Amino acid sequence: MFASFFRPSMRAGTRHLVAAIAALAMVVAASASSAATLGPGLSSWLAGAAPTAIYPQAVIVTYNEQPLRPLTLLHLQLLGIDAGVTLPNLGMVAMTATAAQIRALQRDPDVRSVWPNARLHYLDYHARILGGVDQLRNDPSLTTLHGGLPVTGQGVTVAVDDSGCDAAHDDLAGAIIGNWFVAADSTTLPGLLPLTVVPGGPNDDTVGHGSHVAGIIAGSGADSAGLYQGVAPGAHLICLGSGAGLFVLNALGGLEWTIENQALYNIRVETNSWGTTGAYSADDPINVASKLMTDKGIVVLFAAGNAGPAQATMNPYAQAPWVIGVGAGTLEGTLASFSSAGVANGAASGVQNGPSIVAPGTGYAFAADASRFPSDIISVRDPIGSDALLDAPQDVNDIDTANLPYYTEMSGTSMATPYAAGVVALMVSADPTLTPAEVQAILRQTATRMPGYADWQVGSGYINAWAAVDAVYHRGKDYGGFVTPSFNQKVDRHVAASTAFNIDYEPVPGYDTSTTFDVQAGVQLLDILGTVNDISGEVGGNTLALVATGPDGSTYSTPIALPVIGSANVEVRVPNPAAGTWTLRATGVCGLAAVPQACLPSPGAALPGSVSGSITQWQYALDPVPADIVGNADQDAIEYALFNRLMDSEADGGFHPGDSLTRLDFARLLALDTPLRQRIGDDAAPFLDVAAADTALVEAVTGAGDALRDWNFSQGPLMTTLAPGQFAPDSNMTRLELAIGLVRALGKQAAADALAGTTVTASYNGESVPLADNDQIPAAGRGYVQLALDAGILNAQFALTQGADDFEPTITATVQPNAKVTRGFAAKALANFNQHFATGL
Repeated sequence: MFASFFRPSMRAGTRHLVAAIAALAMVVAASASSAATLGPGLSSWLAGAAPTAIYPQAVIVTYNEQPLRPLTLLHLQLLGIDAGVTLPNLGMVAMTATAAQIRALQRDPDVRSVWPNARLHYLDYHARILGGVDQLRNDPSLTTLHGGLPVTGQGVTVAVDDSGCDAAHDDLAGAIIGNWFVAADSTTLPGLLPLTVVPGGPNDDTVGHGSHVAGIIAGSGADSAGLYQGVAPGAHLICLGSGAGLFVLNALGGLEWTIENQALYNIRVETNSWGTTGAYSADDPINVASKLMTDKGIVVLFAAGNAGPAQATMNPYAQAPWVIGVGAGTLEGTLASFSSAGVANGAASGVQNGPSIVAPGTGYAFAADASRFPSDIISVRDPIGSDALLDAPQDVNDIDTANLPYYTEMSGTSMATPYAAGVVALMVSADPTLTPAEVQAILRQTATRMPGYADWQVGSGYINAWAAVDAVYHRGKDYGGFVTPSFNQKVDRHVAASTAFNIDYEPVPGYDTSTTFDVQAGVQLLDILGTVNDISGEVGGNTLALVATGPDGSTYSTPIALPVIGSANVEVRVPNPAAGTWTLRATGVCGLAAVPQACLPSPGAALPGSVSGSITQWQYALDPVPADIVGNADQDAIEYALFNRLMDSEADGGFHPGDSLTRLDFARLLALDTPLRQRIGDDAAPFLDVAAADTALVEAVTGAGDALRDWNFSQGPLMTTLAPGQFAPDSNMTRLELAIGLVRALGKQAAADALAGTTVTASYNGESVPLADNDQIPAAGRGYVQLALDAGILNAQFALTQGADDFEPTITATVQPNAKVTRGFAAKALANFNQHFATGL
């Protein structure tokens, strides 16, 4: 029943040994069709591994039969494996093995699989680690400053204005100090009476939304041994519930109650995962109330909304300049496809154009991460809540069976907002004198910049709990010093073509819901913006989406976020679209759990209606074009890098493509092209050779795990110091350093490390050519060079040699790992890096 270490004696009887040898002979004769399944990374490692190479971590061998048979262990001994861990009832053995041993096990017909013993993480761990919460809790210096206790929100009360809370849930029982119910409507009662707010029962949340939100803020994780703990488990909660029906009056009742009872409960934070659509008005009663709360020292947060990514979809309550509007991010550090946005050409003065900050609000965006991250955000399950039914399929896939009764998954800016509220509680716990304006300023200054997104989409970037609390304790640190870049190169963006469209939609088989249009060559951005109407003439609220299909078959679509909250705008934005004829069609939502046949044979489930709008093609031009790139072999790549702000021209107006790239140059490029967590140490001058203005940047690129794509801080730094206190900013970058930095920026250190010591190959006309200068690459760096070559971040130089007596030439390849990197080549490398970063490949 228990895992056991084994080192069996070699004194087995002759009969058993003969049987084992016979069985081993059968293994050798086994056909390829019976080969065992290899886990992630093993196939690529085996392809370049010498027979005696030892896989860098243990492997787990799973046999077809359970329990383990004694003969199985003899088979392993004959392969030279005499130590490991057995799990007899599961039919598994974990061991250290060489490449030859793994290949033999793969051929064994009794073996079902050979799997790396990769590190596993509990599912809610992702959001806490990604946003810096666990890093904060484990920082001894900040614990010391917090009176010797980890910063968990002690002494702070957060008001949750939502659907209610399950105060009986083990995770919330210790946090909730008040559970109140806001009556749906008191205007029909005689007299002018206060809106009724009454004590709630142990559980008055029939929706489940509020309980999930509360768990994200301050859940203890009691029912999961701490695995699904919230951001600020030391904080107290006041739950103000409105049940399933939430109206402005209900919301105002909660805000009213909060103001009235602020001092009694020390309410410093108030979070709202609800809203509407439409134009912002400072006179809206919700905005008036939130301003009053802010003036009284309460930090107010609002969800940005789930109507994105189209422009002008922000929750108007999140646009008030005094509140913290929160957008939703993925666990990969990208923006969630549904997160609402501001407008590209700017908003009216005094209005937040887009969210203030982005926090974890959903699972993964890239299919490659389906096995690493949950689909949504895991938090408290309300046993009588209806919302949990929507995520039942994901729950079964992502949550351990023992935890299913207590936890469920949800996605949305509704989940991102309480996460940010929890971080605010941590900050206020560190310094109770903080004002709402100071809290917002610190959150913005310490955020992780999200390259590829505009501020009207992501605000200041991804939340960083550790840096936010560190900045509270160390107000003099230079946070925000490198996250707002300025550029020498001017880029002119102009409309090359703009056409109107209108698509009628009927949810019946065979109805044509499409139109076509042509995209010109040289277009940098295709922007399709539409307004949805239904048959009643009501704008918004219909489950219609747009799907654009390019001439190569690639599709781009707007998401349909359920439930629909009345957004009228849908938008498809395609960078660098292929020239040719495109198809645009309207579609309804497909595959609803209640009506899985909804999109067969009809084009989806939606009300009859239409989508009308404009198709705009944008072209970019350099203003002016740097004279020294005209006619250069790398001109196209350089222009792409300048258009997309991956690089910049120099102060004199030239690009200088032949100049060497210095280490400081590369650090600055990393700040432009990859999300860098800010992490400033307590040493005011950690580098003797770095100017004060560049110190924060250099600390970021030399800090282990500071690339946001490295969600769990498991990687090494993007750049290394050459000696203690020495960064060598003016030294030339080498091609090997470029490969290491950019591969780690993609979050692929583990894949690179698995190829350590292998022979690097380059592809030439479909043939893999071993590098002739492989021995010039340190063993630990070969995986990085391999992945960089595969991704087009590095290139190989090929040569054909043929002796006088040779019938065929010999192809040789070199990568020159120690050669310098020019600015022109950096543009090509970053263009390819950018494509891989954007797609998660």
